[in-house]
Amino acid sequence: MKNIQTKRLTVGEFFERFTPIKHPEPNEDEWGQYFFCTYDPDIGFIEGLDPAHVWTAIRNTDDYSLIIASGKILTNRVHYLVCLEPVPEGVYFGFKPDRKPPCYPTRKV
Repeated sequence: MKNIQTKRLTVGEFFERFTPIKHPEPNEDEWGQYFFCTYDPDIGFIEGLDPAHVWTAIRNTDDYSLIIASGKILTNRVHYLVCLEPVPEGVYFGFKPDRKPPCYPTRKV
């Protein structure tokens, strides 16, 4: 069995290290511009990606806050995010999107 490291990130660290891409048809909400749906047509795009480039926004069942975690997660998923930089093997990252995403240039896949 592999040893898996768990690491917390800040919103800024997530953007600087993993470079999330914006959805081609973004929502008006600050985070919505990075969210991909868990159903068609977005799910087809997500399923075709290397899981190391996918992050999942999940609903915390204790307080209903959002948590964004590395990987394709099916339980309590709300949205997916896609990043240019992959998550290293054997490391699990997570953070709470407790503030607006920083303003970075738009990057599309």
